[in-house]
Amino acid sequence: MIKCPKCKTENPSEMKFCGNCGTKMKQADVVCSKCKTKNKAGSKFCGNCGNKL
Repeated sequence: MIKCPKCKTENPSEMKFCGNCGTKMKQADVVCSKCKTKNKAGSKFCGNCGNKL
């Protein structure tokens, strides 16, 4: 879950716009389940260990 920067409503992480006010959401980093490295939102593979995200 990510919080809208404008209205503070909790939204699912995959949402691109807030379901309450329509504000564009900042996509959260994706954390690798194998090595715990933070990767940019939308990454398909970990930049540190190559694990599929």
